[in-house]
Amino acid sequence: MEFQISFTQTSKFNIKYTFFMNKVTFSTILATLILVSDVFFSKYTYEFSNSITKFLQNKFEYGQEQGTFEYFLLIFSTAGDAIVTNILAILIWFKATNKEQALKIFTMNALASSLGNLVKMIAAQPRPFYIDDQIKLDFCYTGYGDPSGHSLRPFVFYVILLETIVCKKYKPDQKQLIDDNQFYKDNQSQLTQTEQSISCNKRFKLLYPNSPISFKQCQFFLGVFIFLIGIGRLYFGVHFLNQIILGWILGMYLLYLYYYCGLEQFIHSLYVEAKRIKDEKTCTKIAKYINLGIMLSLLYLITLIICYFRHYSQQILDEKEEWKKLILRQDTCLHKGHYSYEKKFETSDVQYISIIFFPLYLFVLYEQPPEQPNKSPLRLWLSKGNIIKLTLYFFCYLIQEQQRYIIKLFEKGVPRLMITLIFEHIYYINYALFLLIFIPFVQTLGNNFISKFRKPTRTIQLAQFEIEL
Repeated sequence: MEFQISFTQTSKFNIKYTFFMNKVTFSTILATLILVSDVFFSKYTYEFSNSITKFLQNKFEYGQEQGTFEYFLLIFSTAGDAIVTNILAILIWFKATNKEQALKIFTMNALASSLGNLVKMIAAQPRPFYIDDQIKLDFCYTGYGDPSGHSLRPFVFYVILLETIVCKKYKPDQKQLIDDNQFYKDNQSQLTQTEQSISCNKRFKLLYPNSPISFKQCQFFLGVFIFLIGIGRLYFGVHFLNQIILGWILGMYLLYLYYYCGLEQFIHSLYVEAKRIKDEKTCTKIAKYINLGIMLSLLYLITLIICYFRHYSQQILDEKEEWKKLILRQDTCLHKGHYSYEKKFETSDVQYISIIFFPLYLFVLYEQPPEQPNKSPLRLWLSKGNIIKLTLYFFCYLIQEQQRYIIKLFEKGVPRLMITLIFEHIYYINYALFLLIFIPFVQTLGNNFISKFRKPTRTIQLAQFEIEL
């Protein structure tokens, strides 16, 4: 009987695993076919795409950021910048008590950014102003253009961010979703029992029973927002229409893997494993971290191989020489008359793909802070783990300060790309340390400061009144 039950459970697991792999395989094949079609046939759409760009620029007073329509789309285009998404990610880390959800946002943002730059090297497509001198520019984006990073990365980032904020997934559990509203008190048991099973749509209804808009409508408005980011890139002449559409398609592909193919659960298992590893012996801990690094390095090795063949391909070199003629006609692309265009293609893409290691640094360095409410914020901050992180932070900072000197010192014996990659990784390590050291300290210090000046609640006032009586 026990053998029969075990066999049945194994069969169910095999069926689920097969179904899961079929979804991943089918979606990946479909995304690959779309990418291949884009690589071979997109050049036939360039003229049509540029006609739309020139029509919009002439129709809506494009130039020097003066038109109303231009300002309008500039807002959305800026919202898709990497610096903006990074700042929003920092803010959600600052707010989040559920660090796992914040780590999911960072991981998916890193995957989206890395995938976009990897595909750019494979497709090796120009930007509109590389082939048409009638395209006007307010700002210059160089490198390959396919897919649009402003279509791919914000798509993935803002969808998960919307769900995180609106459905309050940045809190550790659904108990914290209960506030003074009587409805929430009446439904507290329902929320806690189904916190892991209910969809975000149902959770939205429980959280906001009197909301004039639904979660579906929030998603619709987000879709319009992402659409306008893409249209802004077309209007500003830095992407062809096919590159924007491919960015959306790849964004949908990553979100499909995340929500329907177990990628979210996989990140959760990594988070649990990272917490478990921290309790093991140092040697075992280091060995497992090295294994994770090797797995990512194998993926990264593929990137370097593609970079090598692309960087020295005669066809690509000839195309870049042709693009250079029109690039140098754009005043916004000139930096004091010396534009080093060869550094803006494969090498920059490889550097930006380094962000795929950033979640690993967060997983490795993150530690759940102990609950010690009686200690001051300064004493909590100056724990053994934080002192080690702080030392590492200043060490990496000093290396970054000497970047030019170190590059000159090793430039003759080591390829420049490898040196810049080392500094790129140091940057992401420092970024992770900044999130893990300084932001929690500022948050704790702020909460401590606010609590000293906060007015006592009604309950405390009543208790003091009873004591006086």
